[in-house]
Amino acid sequence: MGTCHLKGIFAPVPTAFDNDGEVAWEHFGRNIERFGETPLDGILVLGSNGEAVALREREKIRLIETARERFPARKPVLAGVGCESLQATLALCREAARCGADAVVVINPAYYRTVVGKPDVMRDYFRQVADASPLPVLIYNMPRNTALNIPAEVISDLSAHGNIVGIKDSGGDIAQIASIIHDSEPDFAVFAGSASFLLPTLYLGGCGGTLACANIAPDLCAGILRTFRAGDHEEARRLQMSVLHLNAAVTTAYGVAGLKYALDCLGYYGGPCRSPLPSFLPEAYQSVIRDLLRGARLLSEDAGTEGSEEE
Repeated sequence: MGTCHLKGIFAPVPTAFDNDGEVAWEHFGRNIERFGETPLDGILVLGSNGEAVALREREKIRLIETARERFPARKPVLAGVGCESLQATLALCREAARCGADAVVVINPAYYRTVVGKPDVMRDYFRQVADASPLPVLIYNMPRNTALNIPAEVISDLSAHGNIVGIKDSGGDIAQIASIIHDSEPDFAVFAGSASFLLPTLYLGGCGGTLACANIAPDLCAGILRTFRAGDHEEARRLQMSVLHLNAAVTTAYGVAGLKYALDCLGYYGGPCRSPLPSFLPEAYQSVIRDLLRGARLLSEDAGTEGSEEE
């Protein structure tokens, strides 16, 4: 445990799979190296876009190891470790520390939601994780997937814990984000969990974003933060508006498969998702993503439509 000062633009990186549904280790490693050459301030492995819930424990550990080995040492690697039990979460916290991760990101348990959705239960859970975790803890609020929103007052209370250093809030409730920032400890790091509300979060006092769109548009996402910090609010607003539709396509509209297809288009390895998620997108959806990438000047007009190739 210790002080951790996180800020900037992070990408929650996808996990690369081959056509048999197994982790494509070398493709994953190459993607990580390429992400390290972009303006990204850091990455998150084992997040929602990493299909963490579909991974075996040994795969999770090796993915953290690989990410840390192949991402620049000067840039932080965050590891998603949230499981449905305290014991499993803490076991992965310890493995993340052993693998060299800089901090852990912990989603709230949700299966027994009538019980674990109670504010006092949420508080107790995160405090127990933070008490025992060897790494700094960021809370992960993802109500679209968990069907549970962590209330702002719970998060603000938890911000007083010395080992809970921030939150990735993917709920998109700007009023809640404002309340968290207003009522939490001054050094509590609040990250937008989607590019769709990155700039509003920054205006409220947030420190950055952990954004699916940053996988495919790191320069644009970093540009929003850079121009905001420089006081060029008109340019920051223009950049924010420019990512809205692209971000929607690789998140709420087409999900992880859409993000992976966009990566394929840009020369990364996207590849299939692991079942039961659909492996590939229908051509009509692929066409939408290509058009959005071209509109954002990320893909040339004459770029082909081929997907990932396995070695």
